[in-house]
Amino acid sequence: MDLIRAILLDIEEKDKGKGYNKEPEIPGYSLKEIEYHCMIMGEAELIRYSPYKGGYVVSRMTWQGHEFQALSSNNNVWEKTKKTLLDKGIDFTFDIGVKLLTRYTNELLGA
Repeated sequence: MDLIRAILLDIEEKDKGKGYNKEPEIPGYSLKEIEYHCMIMGEAELIRYSPYKGGYVVSRMTWQGHEFQALSSNNNVWEKTKKTLLDKGIDFTFDIGVKLLTRYTNELLGA
């Protein structure tokens, strides 16, 4: 879950409207871990992931990726979401994560 967030933050930081077009490098994670997460993020339509013989490229974040990144960008909201899941013994799933992130963001906004 932290790696997914880190990949999205890296894309957002480095894209600058010109496209990302590379393999992410995230400190503390192996290239295999990063590639696997990029593949499943592509399947979830968070990013555009294109494998090719000998590697892959991430070209950009999708609308859904931007939405998830925006919800998870606040560190307090992110940590509260992770703590809730850990305390309840629940694995992170995209749907549950988005619901909790939305709930805690709304609480932060007083909505």
